[in-house]
Amino acid sequence: MSLGLVLGACGNDTEILISVTRDAQAPAAIPRLRIYAAVANGQQMNGAAVYVDQSDPQADVDVSTRDLAASPYKLGLRPGAQLPGDADLQVAALGFMLDDAGDPKPLAFGTIDHAISFANGRVLEFEVSLERLAGPVSANGKGCVDFVVNGQKIHIGAQDDWDCDGDPHATDCNDLDPVISHLATEVCGNDVDEDCSGAIDDDTDADGDGVFACKGDCIDNPNAQLPGGLTAADVHAGADERLDNAIDENCDGMCDVGPVLDTDKDTYTTVGIVTAPSVGGRCMKSTSLIDCDDNDHNIHPGATEILTNGADDDCDGTCDVDADMDGYTPSGYVEPPTMGHCAPIAGDQVDCRDDDKDIHPGAAEICDGIDENCDGKCDDDMDNDGYSVCGTVTQDPTQCVVTTNGCSIGQQCDCAPSAEQAHPVPSGGQPVPERCDGFDENCDGVLYPKTNQCFAPAGAGTCFAGTRECKDDNPQSPWDVCNVDSQQPVDPKLCAAYDACFVDPTIVDPFACAISKAQLGVIGCKELVGNGGVACTPAFYAIPTLVSAGQCANANWRIYGGVMQGPWTVGFGDNGGGGDKATGCTSNFAVTAYDHNLATTTITRILVTQFVGTAAVSVFVDLQPLTSGVCVTPGSNMSCTGP
Repeated sequence: MSLGLVLGACGNDTEILISVTRDAQAPAAIPRLRIYAAVANGQQMNGAAVYVDQSDPQADVDVSTRDLAASPYKLGLRPGAQLPGDADLQVAALGFMLDDAGDPKPLAFGTIDHAISFANGRVLEFEVSLERLAGPVSANGKGCVDFVVNGQKIHIGAQDDWDCDGDPHATDCNDLDPVISHLATEVCGNDVDEDCSGAIDDDTDADGDGVFACKGDCIDNPNAQLPGGLTAADVHAGADERLDNAIDENCDGMCDVGPVLDTDKDTYTTVGIVTAPSVGGRCMKSTSLIDCDDNDHNIHPGATEILTNGADDDCDGTCDVDADMDGYTPSGYVEPPTMGHCAPIAGDQVDCRDDDKDIHPGAAEICDGIDENCDGKCDDDMDNDGYSVCGTVTQDPTQCVVTTNGCSIGQQCDCAPSAEQAHPVPSGGQPVPERCDGFDENCDGVLYPKTNQCFAPAGAGTCFAGTRECKDDNPQSPWDVCNVDSQQPVDPKLCAAYDACFVDPTIVDPFACAISKAQLGVIGCKELVGNGGVACTPAFYAIPTLVSAGQCANANWRIYGGVMQGPWTVGFGDNGGGGDKATGCTSNFAVTAYDHNLATTTITRILVTQFVGTAAVSVFVDLQPLTSGVCVTPGSNMSCTGP
């Protein structure tokens, strides 16, 4: 940059260092930067203190490859001929992009909140933070900017055109008023020399069209530059109006346009002409004034932006607010607009982080504990079980447990991302029951046991115990058939209960379900459990006859399901021995109890069958610990409620 603006360098005796950054609300993508270093001239313009910019507007900085928040742009100011050492300076910065016509489109603005000056022999440092362009800040493509600092209006003018009216400072008779210049048309009756002719309210017919300036000729300057071959003589009261050229030929205060250019009659057109009011025979025209929705009179350049309606109310190319310019907004609409409107984000999602362009609905989710795709989860959880392949999913991303070394056993990773019922065990929680379904429900690396107990008939009116294989690597058909043991007949009611449990997909263990639900007789037995791992003396109880008395001589007794049941050891009158027992009509049932977590031990149900050949009658024996800690074998705790 010329005129006293140089790259900051250490070691100078007198210098001002400027660092240009941005706040969280300013767009992350700012393509270009203009730095104003302006000197106060002691004058005012419409109540604003005037500063004249000494920088070179051709030296605007390309910052498209950096984010100013992370990598501020730095420069230095040194005193010189045009930056006097004792002058009051106003430093400001404008972030902008170029529109289709090559004109600056302001995006963000920042300034030092007071005038500064050089300090002899010292290096001063200041930061200018760009904020989203809003409120009382206006900037134009000719180099002027107006803003307010601590209640004081500030006007920074271009070096060669203080009021940016197109008439150079050297020829403009009043370069502090944009309505006064050699290009202006005299306004009658206001005691102002608008056209710099040297005469006030001069009523002339300079263009020779027969209409004087104060009699309805709104452009009387023969040197006026007009479009389409028009001259000042073509513009006066009563002249024929031509369409679509931003000139008020008949001086009625309005520029006429074609019938389809301002359908909604809001004075803004689809070609960028603002039809009213005309000033000095001219209407405003610019690509930045194009009406982006000519069917809605509430939508046009300069309208108030409504931040939640999905419409580009002010036609600035954005719907609502999109601070990080990622195409998504916190109000739930997708940028950029089409004909002044944005589409709602699918699924009613919104941009959950409008300060980061990599975070928005539809973004790629990565294992970092951040909700990149704004679905309310810190990482993807396709089956909605609360866990992801990255770590524990929570609604608050700050609480996400992130696993960086992959999903190995024991880590909080979802080993079955497509199965809601399969996920790790929560800290302090209970494991998910394993099922024979092809999934490792609790993600501990162990599938459902391959050999499972079952009941199945082997003929009409029969029921046998057996085993079946769980092929847990085949989710579509995991269970093999039940292979019955013809030497283990049981009550047919168990087959009926097992079949009902097996077809219920919510049942984890059909065998345990059948044991629980079969309509058999129940014998209740309470035992005290020995402390310190010492077994109580076995308790012996007589089991009543189950088959008919005439069959007793040939009947056998069998405990099905094993002789070790939790804290209990069970057997037939042999101090815990298992197996079959040939009897008459009754048998002594022995129970030995051990210390085994009395606080949580529940009733253990043992299946006992008395059978003759394939005919069998079964009964349940429910074992339940007493509350005392002394080994006693009460003789009255057995009660037969069975057949």
